[in-house]
Amino acid sequence: MANAAELHARRDALEAQRSSGLARVSYDGKTVDYHSVAGIDRAMEARDREIAAAEGRRIVDMVWEDLTPDKIVIPAAMRNASTVAMTTGCSTNAVIHLVAVARRAGIDWSLDGLDRIGRDVPVIANLRPFVGHT
Repeated sequence: MANAAELHARRDALEAQRSSGLARVSYDGKTVDYHSVAGIDRAMEARDREIAAAEGRRIVDMVWEDLTPDKIVIPAAMRNASTVAMTTGCSTNAVIHLVAVARRAGIDWSLDGLDRIGRDVPVIANLRPFVGHT
């Protein structure tokens, strides 16, 4: 079965060619009709449902196992997460969630700590949330 990235790439390629007015479209050396786009969409939806079901089962298992953030999250993981957030422009929302996760895990993580990391880490890509609506 194709992974989600492959399915998205196929769908995008087919949609781009279809929107250009072609009766048949090509992807990866194969020529297909328009209805294949719908088939890819259905495959993606089925895969999304499989992933959601697996995630739901895992969360229920975690509750039964009493697996809480204080048993998973460690200070090194918080430093890594904060570093990644800083390299991508670190939104206010990221700061709020980083501090909240650390508190829930019983880790002393403050805005000062985030500020220190932010001063040492270059911004690689200043990502901004998509705010447009269609």
